[in-house]
Amino acid sequence: MSYANQRDPDLGRKLYMGAISVPAQLRGQDIVLPPMASRCVNCHSSASSQASGKAYAAADKLAQNFGPVLEAGMLSNRQSRRGGPASSYELASFCRVLKTGIDPAHILISRNMPVFQMNDEQCEALWQFLNQTR
Repeated sequence: MSYANQRDPDLGRKLYMGAISVPAQLRGQDIVLPPMASRCVNCHSSASSQASGKAYAAADKLAQNFGPVLEAGMLSNRQSRRGGPASSYELASFCRVLKTGIDPAHILISRNMPVFQMNDEQCEALWQFLNQTR
């Protein structure tokens, strides 16, 4: 069943940018992160260094390299990730990694990546947003 965009056609972008927050925490901790700390765009965007100017370039470079830039095809292309076997994401494995921290190769991703209390509609909307050409 397809849930995404039944209510809000821009839901995926809003989730990615943090305009809509989803409760998240670091794996193994009980503290819910502040919404600004768990936005996808914080760690998975190349636009931050372009927007902030040279004064923050060093900090932005660190943030930019914190996680891979999520662009169309990056998730669904079969490739080795974090030294593990080649794998690719599909909707179900993408939602699993967001909710549990376990990637398609059944490897735990970095503890720096929050786990989210995201429903199926939100997860599918985010998946569709990340897989469209922007």
